[in-house]
Amino acid sequence: MGTIRQNAAIGFIGTGVMGKSMAKNLIRAGYKQQIFSRTKSKTEELLALGAKWHDSPGAYLIDMTTSSPMLAKKIAQVGRKEVI
Repeated sequence: MGTIRQNAAIGFIGTGVMGKSMAKNLIRAGYKQQIFSRTKSKTEELLALGAKWHDSPGAYLIDMTTSSPMLAKKIAQVGRKEVI
């Protein structure tokens, strides 16, 4: 398994129960967070901890979705459309 540079910015798409907890732990460990979620108000705690909000998922995408295969396909389609 690889390692992540301490100064690396890690992006989170979706900050529900699992994403929010993971992002919080990484912020506390010193990693910069770039976050996107459909509902910005659900990211307030992370923003207060120093995460940076984005209005869209951005230019980098690694699909580690734990939801439906259809959502994973949709994410891939959007990624291709946006030339990610």
